[in-house]
Amino acid sequence: MGNCSSKERKRLEEARWRSQTDAAEWSRACSEPRRIDHPLFAVGLGMRRLQIVVCPSFEPGRAWEVRQSGDWALYASAVVSEEWEPQLIGYDRVSFSSERLAGLFGDLISTSLPLAPDLGGGGGLDGTRYQLAVYGDLSSEWRLQWWSKWPAPWNPVVERALAMDREFAAARASRGLETDSVL
Repeated sequence: MGNCSSKERKRLEEARWRSQTDAAEWSRACSEPRRIDHPLFAVGLGMRRLQIVVCPSFEPGRAWEVRQSGDWALYASAVVSEEWEPQLIGYDRVSFSSERLAGLFGDLISTSLPLAPDLGGGGGLDGTRYQLAVYGDLSSEWRLQWWSKWPAPWNPVVERALAMDREFAAARASRGLETDSVL
């Protein structure tokens, strides 16, 4: 930076600070538990568009996030706290078709859904708890949560979420994780 103008020096210092901030955020995402609603920001990561969180009673939980930055990408996290406020750790990119992710997202957001929750008075101890969140621009988003049994009117959305969970898990098992870093 010896021959740089003060304006250029400031730009380079800001770029270095942003890079260090992104690296610190990435390090925390991979090594420290975070709330499921905590958005990750890093250069090249893109906008979060979809999140599925699966918390079975007697096995480790998992979470999937679909991000859009020109191309679409799939990321996997582990659920490290399966209480009523699940927390996530890790953020591994899973090899998956960008076009397929865009299609799954488009199919999901074109589905109509009555918002009435289950008011049947039941409860449960064992089973699997699910969460599905969809994120748009300008802070527009929605999140659904259900137990192993869900309100019947939610079938179209729940069936799509369950199918995506199966498809994402199969992709992770068969193709593994990508080795390139997103930063």
